[in-house]
Amino acid sequence: AWTSLDGQMVKLFEGRAVENGGAAPGTVLAAGDLLTVACGSGALELRVVQPAGKKPLSVAEWVRGRGIEAGQRFE
Repeated sequence: AWTSLDGQMVKLFEGRAVENGGAAPGTVLAAGDLLTVACGSGALELRVVQPAGKKPLSVAEWVRGRGIEAGQRFE
């Protein structure tokens, strides 16, 4: 699936469904070794992403490189 964060496209890979604490869909709930993003029902815990024009990389690398934090929102 493709989405965007701060105007930059990113493809989401290798995720699994987890519980959601009730945040709005697209909200980053946790950012670290894994990235947890709220969905309409539940949340996704992501492990691998691919920024537009780049190779797939681990969420941990992407989070460190982009400075992603809880509370940011995918569009």
